[in-house]
Amino acid sequence: MSAPQLSIFAPRVAAPPVLTRPSVGAVRPYQTTRIEQARANLAEHRSTLIVMATGTGKTRVFGQIAWRWPGRVLVLAHRKELIEQARDRLAELTGERIGVERAGSRSHGQRIVVASKDSLHPVRLAETFKPDDFKLIIVDEAHHAVAKTYTSITSYFPDAKLLGVTATPDRADQKALGRVFDSVCEPYDILDGIRDEFLCPLVGKLERLPSFDLSGLKANGPGGDYGDGQLGAELARNDATLKAICLKTIEHAGDRRSILFFPTVETAHLAAEALNVFRPGCARSVDGETPEDARDMLFRDYRAGVFQVLTNCGVATEGFDCPPIALVGVARPTKSRSLYAQMVGRGTRIFPGKTDCLVVDFVGASDVHGLVTPEDLLGGLYDDDEIAEAKKIAKDGGRADKNLEEARRRVQARKLEAQRVAAARAAHTTGGTFDPFKVLGMGQPQTWAAHYAAPPTENQIATLTKAQIPIPEDLTKAQASAIIGKLRKRWDDGLATLPMVKLLSKFGIPAANMPIDNAKAVIGWMDKDGKERRGRWRRPPADVLASLMQREPGIEG
Repeated sequence: MSAPQLSIFAPRVAAPPVLTRPSVGAVRPYQTTRIEQARANLAEHRSTLIVMATGTGKTRVFGQIAWRWPGRVLVLAHRKELIEQARDRLAELTGERIGVERAGSRSHGQRIVVASKDSLHPVRLAETFKPDDFKLIIVDEAHHAVAKTYTSITSYFPDAKLLGVTATPDRADQKALGRVFDSVCEPYDILDGIRDEFLCPLVGKLERLPSFDLSGLKANGPGGDYGDGQLGAELARNDATLKAICLKTIEHAGDRRSILFFPTVETAHLAAEALNVFRPGCARSVDGETPEDARDMLFRDYRAGVFQVLTNCGVATEGFDCPPIALVGVARPTKSRSLYAQMVGRGTRIFPGKTDCLVVDFVGASDVHGLVTPEDLLGGLYDDDEIAEAKKIAKDGGRADKNLEEARRRVQARKLEAQRVAAARAAHTTGGTFDPFKVLGMGQPQTWAAHYAAPPTENQIATLTKAQIPIPEDLTKAQASAIIGKLRKRWDDGLATLPMVKLLSKFGIPAANMPIDNAKAVIGWMDKDGKERRGRWRRPPADVLASLMQREPGIEG
């Protein structure tokens, strides 16, 4: 196959208008809004979450909060690039010396410390800091915050407020961030950024490769993603597929600074070799095993435009910034919208001369295997159910935006009916002075800041209905997720279920913090014959109640 005769930076046919914005040093209006919301939330709650799309200035936002915070501040991150970025931006913003806790680097009493969550293991944590040293903990890329490596650190500082920042609040493993964060600021998503011209428009290009066969691959458990190893094996096995990905990249790239994501180290390096055959000197590859010094030099050259295409495996996602990137090639098919958003987010920043970001998606049989595509990401405020419905409608053709509108109408009609049924059921069972939101330590849903306008999913409605949670008409998907997170925390802590709390509350027995075994014992005494005699149950005498609850003498009775 002859190599295409293209220069490394081929000229564009035309020069479209360039997006311009105010100085990057200025705090943008939407950033000010999130700063104020976060401070207000932290005045009322122990923790809050800021959700902002990649490229919209999360570091500047939490840097402004850290700068003004009274007392010491700890910033946690999990990648070298994130740690260095936070250190440099905080130093620039505050004019202070920023401490670093990572590997051999140690802090020396600085007011603001940036730390690797892996370095602050229990021994080093106890040796270096006292539990009252910090007044605020900031978790960068906070969708990781439910991991034990983070919670062990945040729990060590019990009096510190907790601020999380992330571009992708949804996790592939579905662990609710509501377990960690008590509140959430109004999000600023990718469509907001594009609309306000702080992010560049995305143009999706779907490249179906018949030779890339996913039919024999299996996801890792129900709802899980494909493993990197099996995807890499399929790519490496089929040389024609890898060559096609590289040729299509060159075809679409023109002079665009480009980045390609691959599932394995082997495929990332093979792709760089193939690209350099087709366009000599255009590509280099990086992976997690690349030595730090070599990686830093490679990133510097890439940002400087020394070469055009960066192929990588698991490195240039979170924390890697290069605003000139104008083509993102996704050769790592995924079912995870958060992973997909992280990859595409490398190209969303604006830059002089850049008018849009082209997303070239090599997805294989996406209609069969449910892989994430640009359609999912560009769905914006459309939820998963609506996007899935739109994909069904799209099989008959039509404009994608009109398909999404029709999908929303159909899905919301079904959900409204489900909400009506759930609300009627909740109204039938609600009684006494029992307030499920109060038991969960939350205000009424109408008082929260919604981080998505989408309605709750059918699964969320089913979970809330089973737990006897009233479902307001304007409940959002984000609010439902927060409630379910609190419910799961109660389950993890072994506390009485809400139906139990409700029943016992009718008899004047405070059960909000009662262990579930005690609640079962009390209810069992109230229903000695094992039948549901709801109208004839009676409150146990004080001595009987005390006896039933002897295992937990601290519980009120």
